[in-house]
Amino acid sequence: MKSEWTRVPLSRVAEVQTGPFGSQLHNKDYVTEGTPIVTVEHLGSRSFTTQNLPCVSEEDRSRLSKYSLNTGDIVFSRVGSVDRCSYVNEANAGWLFSGRCLRVRSTNIHPEFLYYFFCQEQVKEYVKSIAVGATMPSINTKLLNDVEVILPPLPIQRKIASILSALDDKIETNNAICRNLEEQARALYELWLSKRKNECEWLSLEAIADLNPEAYPIKEKWGYINYLDTGNITDGVISSIQKIDLEQDELPSRARRKVKAGDVVFSTVRPNQRHFGILHSPLPNMLVSTGFTVIRSNKTDISNELIYLLLSDSSFVEKMQQIGEQSVSAYPSVKPTDIATCLIPFLGSKDYRQMQNVICSMFSQIAALQSESRSLFQARDTLLPKLMSGELSIDAIN
Repeated sequence: MKSEWTRVPLSRVAEVQTGPFGSQLHNKDYVTEGTPIVTVEHLGSRSFTTQNLPCVSEEDRSRLSKYSLNTGDIVFSRVGSVDRCSYVNEANAGWLFSGRCLRVRSTNIHPEFLYYFFCQEQVKEYVKSIAVGATMPSINTKLLNDVEVILPPLPIQRKIASILSALDDKIETNNAICRNLEEQARALYELWLSKRKNECEWLSLEAIADLNPEAYPIKEKWGYINYLDTGNITDGVISSIQKIDLEQDELPSRARRKVKAGDVVFSTVRPNQRHFGILHSPLPNMLVSTGFTVIRSNKTDISNELIYLLLSDSSFVEKMQQIGEQSVSAYPSVKPTDIATCLIPFLGSKDYRQMQNVICSMFSQIAALQSESRSLFQARDTLLPKLMSGELSIDAIN
């Protein structure tokens, strides 16, 4: 019964700890092999974004063992996007977390239930509202410890967590299949190219594609927009899209780039964080941040899928990161003209078309799985507040 539910401060059911700071490490630079250390950039979805995780040496890992992660821990962003958090599963146990993060370890509450409690939009907004600092919001252990947590009986906590995690498990399975399909597409392209490289005509991206082809003029006065920010897509997987009612809320200043089906988006900020993807089925009235370069093929013989494979190749991403680190901005960033230097192989042959057709077919499968995942996201986000408030009984769900 809902009458059995209580509200308690987080400190009553969990322990919050700040991660180690740079001065606690022997070297300021991370190493490429060793124990992974989770930073703010790897948070946002239930599982960590595992691309380009920095590592610490075995010596540092031993010294910093009190900052290791256990299965069931929750890692929060301590600065910046303070509402972002991820859940530690068995594969991540033993990793460390950085000083820009907070670790929440459950002591008297079901850990996955607690994670989903913090996934609620109203809770995220509350966490942002208690953050201190105007230019760089931050939270600390005291602020997070004081957040009131809803506490139903443990059997209900387990059931709610089970219902929601089943949806997230299916989404993660879809994402794994998508990654596998993309790897197959990349392997097919590389095999084809290895046999035809000397026969190809190499064209610059700007010669075969339009960069940032459409902007949203304010005078169009859309009633709402679906907005994709740079941090909400990583390696082709969209974690969230913000729907903004323009009758009530202000249009974000960076929400200016129009997109259509098949467009490739590539973040110009910190390229090594891999915030890029191909938009197979954009939502109605969709805009993306000006932090993206939008790429659209204008040559019928070269698909957007092939362009995406080339732009997302690790060697090209590394090249963009190196260019970005030479920029005069406060953080590594590139210009659309830098991305336009990407060279695309072209060969007017039957097997070139066949290779692209197979690749496009694989990406069509990826698009179908991503569409299913969006529906699962919507189902989870609809169920989440109703289950957490007790509005929807767990007995009503099979």
